[in-house]
Amino acid sequence: MSKMINWIKRPSIAKKLILSFLLILTIPIIVLSYSAYHTASSTLDTEIMSNARENVKQLNDIIDQNISQKSTAISYFSDWIKESTFKEKGNATLKAKFEQYTELNQDVEGIFAGSKDGLFVRYPFQEMPSGYNPVDRDWYKQAVANKGKVVVTNPYKTASTGTLVVTIAKQTSDGSGVVAVNMKIEALIKATDRVQIGKKGYAFITSADKKFVAHPTKEAGTDIGDSSWSKQMYAKDEGIAKFNLDGDKQMAFATTS
Repeated sequence: MSKMINWIKRPSIAKKLILSFLLILTIPIIVLSYSAYHTASSTLDTEIMSNARENVKQLNDIIDQNISQKSTAISYFSDWIKESTFKEKGNATLKAKFEQYTELNQDVEGIFAGSKDGLFVRYPFQEMPSGYNPVDRDWYKQAVANKGKVVVTNPYKTASTGTLVVTIAKQTSDGSGVVAVNMKIEALIKATDRVQIGKKGYAFITSADKKFVAHPTKEAGTDIGDSSWSKQMYAKDEGIAKFNLDGDKQMAFATTS
């Protein structure tokens, strides 16, 4: 040990060269190590964001598919239902059609139609409040205002059962009324809960009116607030929103029609 100390203290060209070579070798190793760490970290971030995009796309596709299927059914009913259908005694034909459709679609909370004269037919049957008039309901008004088009409401909990649904409605072709279906979105919420992104990432769904629909810690219907990520998210159709929350984070998102 004493010889090593004496060698270090003794000035020499050889020692300077050795120290220089050590520096020349050490600095690149440090740089390469940092570069490798940074590259690995960047690659991991890229993989996580790619996974996030794919999960969001899958959820988006599920929403589009479900809405599209119900829209097709409602378009069929809007063409099939006529003013004479509403005037049939007891509405037996209409009720039978609604029952058949509901039995074949387990995600349907209810299907119903209202005439411009205030008649209301629903399956499954549900006792409506005294003085209830479908013409005064938002789903009816929206459908009439968008004649010929299928309208989809924002998610909400039904007053009767508390089930979280979206209402898909369309005015009948002859203008005699509006037909609509309440689609349950419980399965969609469960699918969202199953998505895992990285160690702490998660998926969530918000509505067009800026409320949470599915979120691991937020109750459905809660306002999302006016945060930086929400501004980015609602400013464009799809992409990556960058924001600060306990450090830099990223969020992938997509929107539906």
